[in-house]
Amino acid sequence: MEAELKPILLHGCHGLGDTINQRAIVKRFMRDRDVYLRTSWPVLNWDLMDQGLKCVRLHSGLRVQAKNETLEADKFVVAPPGIEKIEVKYWEKGPQHIKLPGTVLEEIFRLAGLKLEPDDTFDLTVRDAWTDQMDDLLEQRGWKGQPILVYRPLTKRPEARMNIGRDPDPQVYRDVLAQIRDRFFVVSVASLCDGREWLLDATEQAAGVADITFHGDGLSIPLLVALFARASVAYVAAGFGAILAPAVQTPVISLVGREPARWLRPRNIPYLGIEPPWADAAQRVRSFLDESVYGYQRGIW
Repeated sequence: MEAELKPILLHGCHGLGDTINQRAIVKRFMRDRDVYLRTSWPVLNWDLMDQGLKCVRLHSGLRVQAKNETLEADKFVVAPPGIEKIEVKYWEKGPQHIKLPGTVLEEIFRLAGLKLEPDDTFDLTVRDAWTDQMDDLLEQRGWKGQPILVYRPLTKRPEARMNIGRDPDPQVYRDVLAQIRDRFFVVSVASLCDGREWLLDATEQAAGVADITFHGDGLSIPLLVALFARASVAYVAAGFGAILAPAVQTPVISLVGREPARWLRPRNIPYLGIEPPWADAAQRVRSFLDESVYGYQRGIW
């Protein structure tokens, strides 16, 4: 008879990217604990739930998170009283004072009293049904099997006050894309809402930066995951795209603002992070595509 595992409640992060990143420490605790995870995103933990993870509602006040909590209300359970608790975080003095010597993931483990090991990964399993649905949707919109570049346009979101300054210069961000877009079928995706989140470069978007766009409500999380997994490369700023792409083994190009590019550097996945002043960004991106993306084969972490 197997010994009963001691329960623990992990108070998870709010953001999409942080939620994917923290999968690594959730999996570590699941080795020898009965894990409850406070989260807005059961869908990003579906495979771990199949292995025994329980999701507890986070009750986030953020727009997209609150929307998904309502959508997945039937996936949540209540944690038992008196359970041991650990907060998953990568800051000691509050999220507005983040100073990391290494990566976000290394700091998440350190603050939990653990050390990040080579087999601690945040890889995300993609359901076949998600891939089939996304492929059908792309084909309906004109995709004929070309290499896909998934593009995250810059947006303005007042509720993300702590993220001010982390994006690159919008003109540089567009100019670099313009120099490589002809190599790909470009898919732009952003969840937008009047007065809550809008495109920073709406005029340029209307001028045809992408072959197709999924704006407005964007895509459901399953389809978003499947799109990133189908893509040959992701072109993103700081944010969840820089983590979702390597989670599904897709190479990533990330132009960042004030945050060091090394914070989100993944292991074993081609990654190019470019910090200010971005002077040679276009040349570095072209070299990265030629040397690290073309011929890249997804494999095992």
